[in-house]
Amino acid sequence: MTAELRLFCGDGPDQPVNPTGGHTVQSVIDWFVTHSTPSRSKVASTERRRIFALFCKRFGPALVADVIGADLVDFVQAQERVKAGNTIDRWYRTIKRPFCEAERLGMIMRSPFKGVRSPKGNEGRDLTVPEFRQLLRSATPAFRRVLTFLRFSGARPAELIGLLWCHVLIDEKVILLWQHKTVHKTGKPRRIYLNSVLVKLLVAMKRKSESEFVFVNSYGGQWKTRALCKNVAKIREKAGLPDDVKLYGTRHMHGTGAIVNGVDIATLAQLMGHTNTRTTERYIHLAGQNDHLAKAAEQAIKKPR
Repeated sequence: MTAELRLFCGDGPDQPVNPTGGHTVQSVIDWFVTHSTPSRSKVASTERRRIFALFCKRFGPALVADVIGADLVDFVQAQERVKAGNTIDRWYRTIKRPFCEAERLGMIMRSPFKGVRSPKGNEGRDLTVPEFRQLLRSATPAFRRVLTFLRFSGARPAELIGLLWCHVLIDEKVILLWQHKTVHKTGKPRRIYLNSVLVKLLVAMKRKSESEFVFVNSYGGQWKTRALCKNVAKIREKAGLPDDVKLYGTRHMHGTGAIVNGVDIATLAQLMGHTNTRTTERYIHLAGQNDHLAKAAEQAIKKPR
């Protein structure tokens, strides 16, 4: 096991090797950590190591042949903060990957977690205009800037958290991010294009900024995912907004608005940072307001001029 993973798992260098010679859960994960391609995202790498460490602490010494899919399910269900379907899916995929890769390369006969199926997570919904305005009215100035940026950029909250001023090219009206969700698929930077609202916001923020991070909390420190979610929950409770008002709804709001305003799917996919248009097509469904569809139906039968 690498020294780094030992640090996370709390194992010492003198841990005895399994006498049967079979691979343990720990040895498979250790092999994967050593040989897999590092993620460009520091946040993703740290989270992956944390999940591996927790799983090693529980099942590390066990032989791969002695663990079953139910062990993975029980382990994830026991995590107090892992409740949302999308989060459960991420934990399942993270833990399953080393064993699937070990099976593919013949290191083990079969992954013990092959039969574990992820729950279908709730994709969420876009915020309504009144809901977004209510969030703005009740937010602190620091959080109001977060909401405005996410609403008018369609950026993912994780992209905002790690955003540095060196990534922002205001004159070129673009933000370039090399550490992002789909970099392992595209090998290219994520481009967030700046409209007039974002340019005005960022220019004003830049004049007063004393941090390398673009968005900082009320104490001048970097935002964390949990802090952003807690702010939304606090405002939601105070304003009596429904529980499905989520921060990610600002991204959905941006995508839906683009469809309603006539942006084509291929272009919107690039703006949203999607690797294919199938993901983007969900916004056609979300944009299914009656007025929008009625206009589209009328447009479909117009005679060409």
